[in-house]
Amino acid sequence: MASSSSAAAAASSASSSSKKITLESCDKIFLEISENVAVQSLKIKKILEDLGDNHGDKIPVPNATGSTLGKIVEYCNKYHADLALDGIPPREVNSRTLKP
Repeated sequence: MASSSSAAAAASSASSSSKKITLESCDKIFLEISENVAVQSLKIKKILEDLGDNHGDKIPVPNATGSTLGKIVEYCNKYHADLALDGIPPREVNSRTLKP
């Protein structure tokens, strides 16, 4: 579970200008991340679009374990931060990342 906790730490250092959301994995691991960082994953972006504005406190990501979701969050945070430094708009993470 070290990767989940390191991803949570990375998520907490993400840009505070965006609304924070909490992602819930299939094994009930919760990770907080900025919404503008999370939507880099096409799968998470689609889930948010399907749920609409009133999605509540926790966003379920049923096809990802806590470990997998932690790695995705960590990657999204790092990629978002790296591109922000370069002034390049973030690209979207391939949706195949979340498939088991």
